[in-house]
Amino acid sequence: MRMNNFIAGAGISLSLLAAVSFPSCTMVALDGSEDMPDSVAVNISLNWPSDVTEADKPDTMCLAFSRIINTVHYVWQVGPSGTIFPEDIPENTPENIPENTSRDNILPNGEYYMMVFNDISETYRIESVDEFRDNPAVSMRDLYAVVNELSEDEIPSGVADFNPSFGYVEASDPLFIDVKKQRIYPTVSPEIAFDIKRLTQKLTFRLSIRLQGNVTIENDLLTAEISGVPRRVQLMSAQVSDSTYRALFNMHKISQNGNVHVYQGEVNVLGLFPSGTNSDIVGAGILQITIPALSPTADGTGVNKRLFHAGINLRETILGAALMRQLTDGSGYRTARSSALLQVNSVLEINEDQILPNGDSQGVEIWFDSEDNDIDIEV
Repeated sequence: MRMNNFIAGAGISLSLLAAVSFPSCTMVALDGSEDMPDSVAVNISLNWPSDVTEADKPDTMCLAFSRIINTVHYVWQVGPSGTIFPEDIPENTPENIPENTSRDNILPNGEYYMMVFNDISETYRIESVDEFRDNPAVSMRDLYAVVNELSEDEIPSGVADFNPSFGYVEASDPLFIDVKKQRIYPTVSPEIAFDIKRLTQKLTFRLSIRLQGNVTIENDLLTAEISGVPRRVQLMSAQVSDSTYRALFNMHKISQNGNVHVYQGEVNVLGLFPSGTNSDIVGAGILQITIPALSPTADGTGVNKRLFHAGINLRETILGAALMRQLTDGSGYRTARSSALLQVNSVLEINEDQILPNGDSQGVEIWFDSEDNDIDIEV
C-alpha cells in the first residue's frame, strides 16, 4: 500500500456516518472569487493521550481527506508527530525535481472531512485502502481495521480448546484514530490538529492462585484467553458488530503474599462482550487460564507437571464495567472506554497432591467458576 494518491469519491466523519452524502464532481468556484489562491499548504499535528507511550505510537499513520464540494480524496502517510512523508519518487525522476513536491502538503481550497488512523501492522490490516485509492465507487466508510486470525500452528501447545465455536485472533497492536471536519482556505489557518483517541481497548486481567505444598508455576507464566471480542471495526464510525472471537495473551506474576501468587496480563482488543447468562461456561465473556504447575518428584531428581485449566464467567464484570455502548439505531456497538482493569477476587487453589502422578490421570485438571464467583472490577 502506498499513499499520496487521490481519487474522486465520498467521505464522512465519525459523528455523521449515517447522514452525509456528497454532491457531484462538477468543478465550480467555491466562493465566486478568482483572485484567491486555489490551494493551501497545510501543517499537521497529532496530539496523543498522555498515557500513550512512545513505544505504543505507530511509526506511520494514514491521513485521509475528503473534500465535500468538488469531491476529491487524498490519502497521505504521516509520522507520529504529523510530519508528512513524501511520496516515493520513481528511479527515473530527474534529480532537479524535489522530493517534497506540492502534492505532499498542499490541498485545494474547500471544506473537508478528515480522518487519521493507523497504517499497517503485523497484527492487523486496514481493509479496502487499495480499493479506495483505485476505485471511485469505494468510500471512506468501507475502510475497516481487521485483526489477523491465528492459524492452528500459532496456538501455544497445552491450550485446551473449550470454546471451539470461537476463532482465535492475535492480540492486536494498539489502534488509534481521530475524525474531524475543517475548512481549508487561504484566509483560514492552515494548521490541522488531530486529537488522537484509542480505537482498541486495553484490558488488564488480574487473578490470584494459592499454591499448597511444594508447588511452583513454570516460568511464573500463565496462558490466558478472553472470548467475545470482535475482529473488525469500521474506522469512520468506530463501530463493531461481531463478538465471535477470542484473544490469547500471557499473564505474568506481579506479586506474592505468603503462598498466594498474583498474576496479571494485558491485551488490546476491539471490544469485549459478555456471555448470555451467568452460568455459561462457553461462549462470549469467558476468561480461560492454562496453568502449568510443577512439583518435585519423590526422589528429588525431577519434577511432576500438570496443566490446570480454569474458566471464569465474567458477565457481571463486563456489564458492570460498561465496556461497550450500543448505537441508537441498534446497528452495532462502540467501545465506551479505552481501558479497564478486571480483577478476579476468587482465589484459585492448587495442591501438591493434585500434581502427583496417577495411573488414571491425563495430567490435566479442569474447573470452571461460573456462579457467585465474587469478581470485582477496577476502572
